[in-house]
Amino acid sequence: MKMRMAFGLLCVSACLAAEPPAQSDLPRQDLTRMRPDERTSLEQLIGSGFTGMGEDAVILSGPDVGIEVFNTRIAIVQPWRLTDMASQKMLEQVAEALAGLEGVVLVALHGPEEADKVKRLLERRAIPGTVVLDAEDRLFTPLGLGARGANLIVDRHGAVRYAGVNPGAVGDLVRQLLAEEPDPEKTPAGDVRSLAQSAAGAAELEQRINDAWLAGDLKGGEAALEAAWEDDTAAATTAARKLLNGRTTMQQVLGLEQLARHADPNTLLDVIRKMNARTQRLEIAILVRALGQREPDDPEAVLAPFLQSRDVYVRQAALNALGDVGTPASLRLFVGEMRNAPVACDSWSADDDDRLMSTMFGVAYKLTGFRGTTGREYQDWLNLYNTSPEQAQDAAGRSITGADGRPNLLRFGSSQMLTYPGFDLAYQFQRPDPSLIDDRVPPMFVEEAEAVARRAEPVLGRVYAAPIRIYIGDDGGFSALVGNRAVAGEAQANAIYIRHGASPAMLQALARTYGCILQDATFADQPRWLSDGFALAMSSSDSRWTISRLRTLNIDTAVQEGVFHRLLTWGGEASDDPRDEENYQMSRLAVDFLRSGPYPAGNTRLRLVMGRISTGTGDREALAEYYAHPDDLDQQILDWLGAP
Repeated sequence: MKMRMAFGLLCVSACLAAEPPAQSDLPRQDLTRMRPDERTSLEQLIGSGFTGMGEDAVILSGPDVGIEVFNTRIAIVQPWRLTDMASQKMLEQVAEALAGLEGVVLVALHGPEEADKVKRLLERRAIPGTVVLDAEDRLFTPLGLGARGANLIVDRHGAVRYAGVNPGAVGDLVRQLLAEEPDPEKTPAGDVRSLAQSAAGAAELEQRINDAWLAGDLKGGEAALEAAWEDDTAAATTAARKLLNGRTTMQQVLGLEQLARHADPNTLLDVIRKMNARTQRLEIAILVRALGQREPDDPEAVLAPFLQSRDVYVRQAALNALGDVGTPASLRLFVGEMRNAPVACDSWSADDDDRLMSTMFGVAYKLTGFRGTTGREYQDWLNLYNTSPEQAQDAAGRSITGADGRPNLLRFGSSQMLTYPGFDLAYQFQRPDPSLIDDRVPPMFVEEAEAVARRAEPVLGRVYAAPIRIYIGDDGGFSALVGNRAVAGEAQANAIYIRHGASPAMLQALARTYGCILQDATFADQPRWLSDGFALAMSSSDSRWTISRLRTLNIDTAVQEGVFHRLLTWGGEASDDPRDEENYQMSRLAVDFLRSGPYPAGNTRLRLVMGRISTGTGDREALAEYYAHPDDLDQQILDWLGAP
């Protein structure tokens, strides 16, 4: 018996000495059953300061010591309602779990409603703990304490440590917190009262958004949230986070886009940590990509964990973000994985590995200015940079132009290619004619490609893809390359083929195909209507549509019959069929509607549709998930156009 007793004492001692678990480490049975959005909102309080109920606390019964200021006591804030017997039962169970413990206060917090009835109840029977009335509703509703299953456990340092804990687990957690040695260096991050004020402002903002949506003004709700970032950043942040965790994709996508556009790096990282890596991979990738536009203090440290992600979309987003904020030395984070650039490959399938490799080469070029075609070349350049940055920069310049300032000449197979920023150019003339070569065209190509990339940025983000091949061919050379005489240009995963002609015609062909390159560098398996429609939409900045424009393009009748009704069955190769030209224009209309029509956060919504298709969802199902059933979309397009 003595040996067993000694063993038991050792176990207790070891348990007390152990570090209390984090909220994220608690087993599921230790947590109360709450709605996911309510739990997410409540757990956002973890780590925030909660030093006491304050001078305005209205104490109705129970001890008043340590309530206004907790003063190194462990505090359990247990909400209850007069009309909710389950909450009263939970309060009693928590009180039983704390029986006999010293240095602990139990706050039985009631909301502002039915104050007189609460007082009369207390005259008839006792309620465990110190009953506090939140008469002005400064904490109860704004902090989400009115949710079924909500409670908070505050540690000695005045920081919220746990949220939404089952009564059966409260006792053990409090004992572990009591065993912690107070550390003067530990200070909570922020204060729950500030969060409550933000939550109150966010609740008012959410009401304005909901009122606009109920009135059928979807864009009005988006405008209200957009404006709030200027007036009350904290409220806008809280509202956006709640929308991200909302019940509908309408809410979720608006919250996602607003956070990506406006939230600071710490907020983005906190949001990402609380997301489901399996079910929200595309959403996480969007927020990781946004880190590149927020310029965190230590971008490499912030992005390095995401560069190791097993998810291709998250890794690609982290690489692109590094392209925004990294330095030449940042190349070391991924150069060991680089193999051959797509421009150097005759076969490039644009699968996940190929897209990731293309991004690596694109980011490597952005960081260094060096045009390499293998990972080994970039490793050698990095070694040179580490010893002599000046020589490395000279080498970067020489990788594109020679000593005479003209493009370098490279050979791939039978093609001789000239090196320019972003692409290599080859002329494929069946009948060689030097007069057809215009040195003014390549710089115009560079400028046009940059313009397309800027227009695509709101949807795809800034895309850093490996330099591609561009082939310009006369009729014979072009046909030999693509086997199709019906088009002026064609894009493949790592190449663009352009029929030779006047400069404006070739620039237009580049503009109409480069959008495909950007999309293929980001997502796989896009349907023809979305691929060609996106490329056409990115070829110019004009996204305005009217009935008059439909008539000019001779597609007014086809649009009346249903845009998606036709496009969702469109496939096959490009041809000179008149219906193909109709489909091209209708696909552009469809993309412009999806990103600029009545739906809020259209750019992010369209990106998520592309992402869902890329991960195996059909285009019809993806549209229904983020917009509406395609049949309904056909009618909405007509309404958007103002069709009779």
